[in-house]
Amino acid sequence: MQKCKRVLVAPLNWGLGHATRCMPVIRHLLEQGHEVLLASDGEALKLLSEEFPGCRNFELPAYSPRYTESNSLVPVIARQLPKFRSAIRDEHEQLAGLIDKENIHAVISDNRYGAWSDKIPSALIIHQLNLLMPAPVRWISPVVNALHRRLMRRFKFIWVPDTEDSALTGKLSATPQIENVRFIGPLSRLMPPVDFSYRYDLVAVLSGPEPQRSLLEQILREQLPESGLAWRLVRGVVKDNSTEDGQAAILDYLPAYKLNKLINETAVVLARSGYSTIMDLYKLGKKAILIPTPGQPEQEYLATQAMEKGYAVSMHQHVLSVKSAFAQAKNISGFPAGEFATSRLPAVVEELLQ
Repeated sequence: MQKCKRVLVAPLNWGLGHATRCMPVIRHLLEQGHEVLLASDGEALKLLSEEFPGCRNFELPAYSPRYTESNSLVPVIARQLPKFRSAIRDEHEQLAGLIDKENIHAVISDNRYGAWSDKIPSALIIHQLNLLMPAPVRWISPVVNALHRRLMRRFKFIWVPDTEDSALTGKLSATPQIENVRFIGPLSRLMPPVDFSYRYDLVAVLSGPEPQRSLLEQILREQLPESGLAWRLVRGVVKDNSTEDGQAAILDYLPAYKLNKLINETAVVLARSGYSTIMDLYKLGKKAILIPTPGQPEQEYLATQAMEKGYAVSMHQHVLSVKSAFAQAKNISGFPAGEFATSRLPAVVEELLQ
C-alpha cells in the first residue's frame, strides 16, 4: 500500500472533454487514499469542483481558444499561438509556486503543456501524439509534430487513453519517436446499463469551444422540434437553468450520473466527434450521429473512422439533417460495448507515485 500522496490534476479547459476524462483518474486516486488538488480554469474547473466538492481547487491561466464561424481553423489558431505560449509559460510558473506551497508530490496534466516540473514526476494525458493537419497545410506537419514532441518530452510519462493497438485513436497515437509512452486504456466517467428500456429516440450532447458550440445548438433548436422524435438536448454549459416541455427538454448541463442515465435511456446519441465522446460511446455501446467541429481534422478523422466501421453516422454541420441522420442510424450496428480496458490505470498511477 502506497503512502498517501498529494496529486495535482490539471485538465485543459478546451471544451469539457479533457475534464470529464480525468474523472476516472481522480476517482481512482481518491479510492487509493491520495489527496487530489484540482487545477484548471473556466467551465472545466467549475465542472470538476462540482463533481468533487471535497477537493481543493486552483485557477490556472486560461488558454481561451476562439474559433470562427468559417471552416478555416488553421489561420485562426495560428494567430492565437502567442497567447497560447504565454498561457503555457504562466501556468508553468504558477505550478512551480503551487508545488512548493502545497507540497505536491506529482502532477497529472491533460493537454496542459506547462503543467510539468523538473522537481516532481508528471504525466501528460493525451491521445494525439501525431497532430493531423488540414490538406492545404499538410506540408507543415513534420515541423508542427517536431515542436509537439518537444513539448511532450518535458513530462516524465505520456499517458495515452487507448489500448496498445490504438483501437480507438488509430493514426492519432501512431508515432515511434516518443519515449515513456504508456497506453493506459480508454477513460470514461460513464457506466453501461445493467437493465434499461429506451424512453427517448435521440439525445444531443453539445460540447466544444465557441462559437461552433452555439452554431450547432441553433441548428438543433430549429430541427429537433420538427423531427417528430422524443428528444433531449444537453447544451454543455455548466449552469443551473433548464427548460422542459412535454416529451422534449433543453438542459444546460447534467452531472455525470444523470447524463449517464439519460444516454442509457436513449436510442441514438448526437454529439461532436471529440475523443472523449468517442470513449464514452464505446463504453456504453451506443449508436451515434457524429458532427465534427468544422476545421478540426482530428474530429473529422475520428468520425470517418467510426462511420467506416458501421458504428456511427457522420454528417458535416452545414448539411446536418436530424431526420435523415436518425433514419440512417437505424441501419448501423453502433459502437461495440465489449470489454473496456481500464486495467492499466492502477499500474501507471503506481509507477508515477513510486
